[in-house]
Amino acid sequence: MATASVSNTPECSICCEGFKKPKILQCGHTFCLGCIETYIGDKTETFPCPICQQDVKIPEGGVKMFISNFVVEPSPRTTQVTTSPTTHVTSTTSPTTHLTDKTSSKVKYHCPRHRERPIDYYCLTCHCVLCHICFLKEHNGHEYLDVECETVKEKATELVLTSEKFIQNKTKDLEETHVVLVEARETLQRFTEDACSRITKQTDKIIADIKASSERIMTDVKNKSKE
Repeated sequence: MATASVSNTPECSICCEGFKKPKILQCGHTFCLGCIETYIGDKTETFPCPICQQDVKIPEGGVKMFISNFVVEPSPRTTQVTTSPTTHVTSTTSPTTHLTDKTSSKVKYHCPRHRERPIDYYCLTCHCVLCHICFLKEHNGHEYLDVECETVKEKATELVLTSEKFIQNKTKDLEETHVVLVEARETLQRFTEDACSRITKQTDKIIADIKASSERIMTDVKNKSKE
């Protein structure tokens, strides 16, 4: 009985071959770096996605600054997903990808904004951790570190510790500033109350003087009228 195997290896929609340096666009579609460079030509601002025709903004620095899609690129730290629906294969490991690694025993930290997504990048520009979606929407074009790359984990950790120390120092400065502002507010409140009290007293005196003058004038008018 003949059996056939089907490979799920992702292919670029432009060259119809396996991805080479895959880059993911803002619309979510992925293409080879070289294919996109050829497709864009001399455009410098925007171009239509070859698949969905959505306008895609070219980041500063050119096509190479698009986010690398490690999910579809075989690498030492990702496993290419290949299945064969007609062949039974027994394996001691399960297919894994950069975004879904359910068999890994490592602790997975999740994006602060998307709790269901693991952290994929550390943004060097904004000093924060990001998932793939956050990077695409808000940090595209920024300098970044791939947190799954062993060679940069120490650097990312160092940057996180530096950021935490910076935040602690800023928090201390803000607390001291808060104390000064509270004291200033209390002083201003006392000055305001004193000023209002003086104004009220002066107003009462003016009103009393006007009433006294008014009564004297009315008395004089009445006396003149009798005469």
